[in-house]
Amino acid sequence: MKITRDQIAPLAKSLVNSVVVAVDRLSEMRRSQSPVELLMALRFDQCFPAAESGSRNTNFQELLNQATTSLVQLAGCSLLFHEHPVLSTLELAWQEKSGWDISSADQGIVAECYAARARTSNDKHKDDLQKLQGSTASHRYLFYYAVRGVRAQEQIGGVEVRWVDLPAQLHAWVSAP
Repeated sequence: MKITRDQIAPLAKSLVNSVVVAVDRLSEMRRSQSPVELLMALRFDQCFPAAESGSRNTNFQELLNQATTSLVQLAGCSLLFHEHPVLSTLELAWQEKSGWDISSADQGIVAECYAARARTSNDKHKDDLQKLQGSTASHRYLFYYAVRGVRAQEQIGGVEVRWVDLPAQLHAWVSAP
């Protein structure tokens, strides 16, 4: 999926709205289901619209995982458009698509993105860093959001590692006209 800088805020608003819709659905489910049924539905039922419009339904946990990772991707795009003003578009491997999470058309810029409770969760940070270190792109980035642990802006093995302030970015996007 190609994205321009002007598409970032509307797309972020759409992702946030999909979570709001899911929370409304969750409220309905809470009124009509037992706690055990609700627990099973949240984890296993494909009863929530996916964060990406037109995608299959998903469970609540996956919806939150997809939405937060996608929002980190959009924050990464904002930073890349700022740091590389000559860029007019970026390519996103949106949601469950394979490839670099973010890349430029000429593959001179590549990035991986994730959201987690901590930078050390599930080895995602280490795995993405290794993947990026194997790339020949001139500009390699790892964008992440973690609520606990290191909030870094550093270079590791030729990869720019950036913690994104997702709550602040979300406030800016949601309040944008």
